[in-house]
Amino acid sequence: MNCDRHSGNMLFCEKTKRLVPIDHGLCFPSAFTEMGNASFDWLLFPQAKKPFSAETLAQIEAIDLERDLEVLHELGMCEEQLLTVLMSTTVLKLGARLGKTLYEIGTMVQRQGDRQKPSVLEIMFSRTCDLFQDSELTCSWSVFEQVFAQLVWNYQMCM
Repeated sequence: MNCDRHSGNMLFCEKTKRLVPIDHGLCFPSAFTEMGNASFDWLLFPQAKKPFSAETLAQIEAIDLERDLEVLHELGMCEEQLLTVLMSTTVLKLGARLGKTLYEIGTMVQRQGDRQKPSVLEIMFSRTCDLFQDSELTCSWSVFEQVFAQLVWNYQMCM
């Protein structure tokens, strides 16, 4: 997840007629301190409100989260950043399975309005952490993912 996807960090390529993201300095934010900085100007793009194509849905479904986390860990990524990868990928995959648009998924991640209140993603993360603090569950990656995914699933089913 790159928290800095505003219009100043995208270039238009004349040759391909596509937008090219630049400035990846806010990729892989800390789950504890930086998720609230997410800024997605692409939420304003009309195509963000269109359904995913079958090809895109297949690509999303094919994301191997466990392998991605393993590789990023081996590369030295810290646990706080790995948690963000886990959560953002889980929200994307569950949202896509439920037929949500990129806009609907993105609005769960980015704070709304004046951006003073936590995003849905931040709230789900906090609730997941609270569940582990208030129980005797051992917090492994897979257990955290299952609990977080269940909270997100329940939320998205109500949208």
